[in-house]
Amino acid sequence: MKTSCFANIKGNKNAIAICRYPPSWYTGIIYRVLAPSEKLLREYKLGRVSEKQFEERYYRETLNDLCAEDIYSELGDSTILVCHERAGFCHRHIVARWLEKWLHIEVPELDPRDKGGLDKWIKN
Repeated sequence: MKTSCFANIKGNKNAIAICRYPPSWYTGIIYRVLAPSEKLLREYKLGRVSEKQFEERYYRETLNDLCAEDIYSELGDSTILVCHERAGFCHRHIVARWLEKWLHIEVPELDPRDKGGLDKWIKN
């Protein structure tokens, strides 16, 4: 399992959107179970919630009610969890750390320049 942004996954059949509103061109699976609430997103974008507060609320509102093993089993090892942010703070990184903590696995960010590594994540 890896994470990435929409800009890096066009055509990748293993990408699963974990956001509320994927781009209009995206035709893959949308897994809103891991999406932050609309209210939390709005408050963060308006600057009313810090990154630390966002993470605390995201755990409280979303992740604390989920089982990491169930999510991993449902989505699979070759999944790429995607959302909009290209770099910096993003809920997909919170999800990655949550999975790593509970499952003792590594969930790195996909490096789109690593074509050799990318090939194994693409199903034809």
